[in-house]
Amino acid sequence: MPGLFGVLPLAAAADPALAAYRRALAGRGWALALDGLDAAALALVRPAGLAADLLLLRWSPALADRAPLALLREVPADRLLLTGCDGPEALALAARLGIAATGPAVEAGA
Repeated sequence: MPGLFGVLPLAAAADPALAAYRRALAGRGWALALDGLDAAALALVRPAGLAADLLLLRWSPALADRAPLALLREVPADRLLLTGCDGPEALALAARLGIAATGPAVEAGA
């Protein structure tokens, strides 16, 4: 069904078959999302180079540190979704980056 995402864990980015899987999904109108990108993972990977249509970021205050923030700014905002937003600090980071957010704070309208 068009407009849907196939979601894989971040570890799938290391699989050489990921590009072929992404193409197969695209052929069916689906996009690929990688889940599990957090501040610790940003010390190991450049998110702009990940072969996915959407990157699901796990909220933590460490995402607002200088190094993670610089890496996230290299990624177009429409490729990022901040998950687990649990309060104003998370929502402020999403607004600062101009990205979409999800989690209890968003659902509560905080």
